[in-house]
Amino acid sequence: MNETSSGAPRRPWERFAPAGTAPPAPWTAPAADPGPEMTVRVGTEDEVAASRLVIDSMMPPGGLGSAMLGGLVMLSAVTAALADADAAWKSRYPTGLSLLAVVGLIAAFAGIGWLVGARLLPLLGRRMAEAHARRALRPGPGEPPPDGGGPIRVVLGERALHTTGERVTRRFDVLLLRGLLEDEGHMILRFGLVSVVVLPRRDLSPDQEGAVRDWAARHAREGAA
Repeated sequence: MNETSSGAPRRPWERFAPAGTAPPAPWTAPAADPGPEMTVRVGTEDEVAASRLVIDSMMPPGGLGSAMLGGLVMLSAVTAALADADAAWKSRYPTGLSLLAVVGLIAAFAGIGWLVGARLLPLLGRRMAEAHARRALRPGPGEPPPDGGGPIRVVLGERALHTTGERVTRRFDVLLLRGLLEDEGHMILRFGLVSVVVLPRRDLSPDQEGAVRDWAARHAREGAA
């Protein structure tokens, strides 16, 4: 608040305005942010699928690191076992069948490591993400979903993505757009660290899908996945 009267300000954060200062301009609503529009319905299963897709995108590809770790663990174990050659069956430099057995053990543990890193860990990550999403999105008895459960209007503006549901309106600035993820049934726009906008393909026409890809290509920091 600006004041021109004498005396101390009534509140610590208030300061006097110099004489002759023009009053502040009245607040005006921001200009419209037009863009391609679409209407979608997002259910619990769509949100769960989005969580699974995001987890898959964050997992490192393949299991090369786990395979190397498994091989190194077995190589270290074999080296330690052969370090003491006092016993008759031990040798510092295995040959013949002993060498084949050592190579086989290292290869087996490398394969187990790859299996854990490339298959088991991603599977556990997806299962945990799905379970968490279902718990978080499950409404209480007689309660509607957080967004009302009805259709959601999505506008791909030049400054932000706007979503309007029955109970919630959201705005996602284009500067926060990380990228676009796709699977057979969904298009997922990622914003910031944890925010996503789910667009089920069943509600999108081919032209609308193309508009989403073009919009993401123009604004995303990481592109389309």
